[in-house]
Amino acid sequence: MWWKRPRVWFFVLLIIAVSAAAALSWFLTEEGRQHADQWSSIIFGGTAAAAVLVTALRWLWLQDTGPTGTVTPERLAAAQAVLARAQIEQWTAEEVARQIQDPWPLRVRWQVSRRARLVMASWAAVRGAPDAGELPLEGTYDRIADVFDHPDSPRRLVVLGEPGAGKSMLVLHLTLQLLHRRGEHDPVPVLLPVAGWDPAQPLDEWIAARLATDHRLLSTAVEAPGGTRRTLARELVARGMILPILDGLDEIGPSHHSRALTAISAAAGSGARFVLTSRTRAYERAVHDSTPLARTPVVELQPMTPDDAARYLTDGTDQPIPRWNPVLARLAAGDDSPLAQTLSTPLMIWLARVVYQHRDSDPGELVTAGWATSRAGIEKHLLQQLVPAAYTAAVGGRPGRTVAEADRARRRLTTLARHLGREQTYDLAWWQLNEVPPGPAVEAMTVLATGVAILAGLTLCIFGIVGMVDLQALYPHLGWLWGGLNAGLAVALTTGLIRRVFESPRAPRRIQVTLGRAAWLFIACPIGLVAVLAGEPVAGILGTLTAGLCTPLVSGSIHAGGNDQRGLSPAALLADDRNSAFVALATSLLLAATVWSTLGASSGEPVLDALFFGVLWLFLPVAVVISSAWGQFCVVRAVLFLCGRAPLRLMGFLGEAHDRGVLRQAGGVHQFRHNLLQDHLAARSATGSADRATP
Repeated sequence: MWWKRPRVWFFVLLIIAVSAAAALSWFLTEEGRQHADQWSSIIFGGTAAAAVLVTALRWLWLQDTGPTGTVTPERLAAAQAVLARAQIEQWTAEEVARQIQDPWPLRVRWQVSRRARLVMASWAAVRGAPDAGELPLEGTYDRIADVFDHPDSPRRLVVLGEPGAGKSMLVLHLTLQLLHRRGEHDPVPVLLPVAGWDPAQPLDEWIAARLATDHRLLSTAVEAPGGTRRTLARELVARGMILPILDGLDEIGPSHHSRALTAISAAAGSGARFVLTSRTRAYERAVHDSTPLARTPVVELQPMTPDDAARYLTDGTDQPIPRWNPVLARLAAGDDSPLAQTLSTPLMIWLARVVYQHRDSDPGELVTAGWATSRAGIEKHLLQQLVPAAYTAAVGGRPGRTVAEADRARRRLTTLARHLGREQTYDLAWWQLNEVPPGPAVEAMTVLATGVAILAGLTLCIFGIVGMVDLQALYPHLGWLWGGLNAGLAVALTTGLIRRVFESPRAPRRIQVTLGRAAWLFIACPIGLVAVLAGEPVAGILGTLTAGLCTPLVSGSIHAGGNDQRGLSPAALLADDRNSAFVALATSLLLAATVWSTLGASSGEPVLDALFFGVLWLFLPVAVVISSAWGQFCVVRAVLFLCGRAPLRLMGFLGEAHDRGVLRQAGGVHQFRHNLLQDHLAARSATGSADRATP
């Protein structure tokens, strides 16, 4: 029922508060305010009441998520179709960006190895029958979906491997294969890096929250069985209509591995399908502290053969013969040399191809150099040379950079790697860059920008610019129409800013085109009712429409409605939040114009005029922009640019790093191509080998 919804009572209390404030103002105006003790009572009593009221309002607001809808099989199927198309678009583009098909996919092999068998339940427990035998779980990169869809497969799988063994590449390909062969009623495969998951949160809730944030349609609130309300994403997860492919259990904090495994086991207890990847040692420790996953086979990726590595290097580089002869000879020797050990993983093979792709490079140093006497030395060299090689080469229509520009890019990436290391995460989210040092300078810049706006308004007023404009004559001709417009815009701006404060102002937002029935009822309609009672229905309609339509435009919304089929990307999130900020800015300027023309350009008191002008025309618009994630990002990149830590066009820099293969995209965030690269850059900076970057 509508009266049981917390957000309904939020709006009820809001209207009561506004009405009480208006009534108090009218009473004081009529009765006079001559006594100081009355002022004290009013101020302190009102402050206490306001504190209690704001607390209640915030609590009620956070208990609700918006308008509900009816769950039907057709609606769920349509949501699945939209999600499947978005996943195909997103991961197809990412497969191209990661150059997995260039020149051809490495033939990663897997099997139920001895180590995998030790962390797996018995075959009888895996297959759910006391006399069941082994499953044929061996194959190569191009057959991963066939193994998962095997008639006897429990549709669960754990993929283990050493760092750089190709786990992420394999499950990305599995996701696309399952999406392309998905039937009408099959669950939608969704690839989710789990680095940002806190196992204290139930896995189903985390998956649903990620889907609701990434896809507008799935954030819609629906009525679940039993009368409860939850997002459409949560409904899909609860009904088993999502196949989560969880990449990177080892990227969660080591102390949380066993808890994460227990949470996955609890979520999958009812027979849900899933895929999980992890480094072998991390999974072994998690199983040791917990128990093996039931009904879940475990496979381990095998080292690449020297023949596969040699062919990939020669087919994928410029004029490979004879400059690759020393490397080919060492690989053909068949011994356990440091070079053969290094080039046994897809990551290191890809790094070697990128670093020595150009015809002027000398891959022979992989055999002859002093650092080539150990596997660690070769891996460190390849990681160190990736950024210079990627930036000096022409990639995807982008020309090669100079050596100095490549070195500057490396130092900037080092700053970001250090930031992620301090935050203990592998997700590079643009709306969280305000924590990059100097973090306090970002806050200071925000305060400074707001202060400059106020001072500018005061200065303009002092010089008499305000006195040159007199729009007060417009009011008598427009009457109640101006009043209705003013009231609607004032309510919209106030409510919108309240929503910004209450709903994580530093998270990216999207424009929401409707508020829902409750918002129209408790925010917009009272304006129209007052105008109708005053005999001005046209003004009431104008005020109602203005308040109802402009409130969501000012506030934006993380959980916005709509049928968005785009693949999510950091640039798309930034564009959404920027558009939301611009619309809020335009609305605040419209409010300033209408209020200014209604109340007049001059009250005859210079100080009041100056304050009024500064707040209305400068401080309020600046506050609206700065309160957005995009506004904070603009301040952050300006501060980092002035400090020499990042370029002014920071998103363009991240986009170029992604195109050159140094970064990858995982939904709406960037990540380094591999966590080994991030750790290497952060370690270089920590030892003082990479310092300030020049802008």
